[in-house]
Order: sequence, then structure tokens, then C-alpha cells
Amino acid sequence: MSKYLELGVLPYDPFVTIDEDGVAKLMKIAIDAARSVKPDIEIGICGEHGGDPDSIKILAKVVGRGGSTTSAHRLTGYQWLGSWQPRSP
Repeated sequence: MSKYLELGVLPYDPFVTIDEDGVAKLMKIAIDAARSVKPDIEIGICGEHGGDPDSIKILAKVVGRGGSTTSAHRLTGYQWLGSWQPRSP
């Protein structure tokens, strides 16, 4: 992966930040389909992407509201987690 980043083949590491034009759009398709059946479904992500501020911004823009969890070492991005919170019942 580092060689692709070094050569500029990829603008960022997709294992760190979600691809807005690919993965995020696929997620939106799936979430829209789920919300068409159950409008109040809770949506969230977890893992490394759940703690990446750029991924959270992308998902907030493309997907809308949801929730996020991540591993403890990623909590430096905690201030961004407030931008993507679950809906209140």
C-alpha cells in the first residue's frame, strides 16, 4: 500500500479512510434500501474507519446521521464522533 501512496496511485490509504466515490456510495445504496423498509433503522460503522475523522465526515455527508465506534487507540478523533450520532428514539 505504501508504494501506491508514494507513487500517487491512491490519494489516501483505503484501509484508513473510506472511499467516498466507491464504498460510501455503496453504503448509501444499502442504507437507502434498508430505510425504505424500516425508516427508523439505526446505522453505524465500527473499527478503524469508525475512528477516522475523514471517514466520519464522508459518511455524515453521504449517508446522513448514524453512529460510530472504534478501537481505543483511535480516540484522538473523538471530537469528530459528535458529528455522527445516533438518532434519538
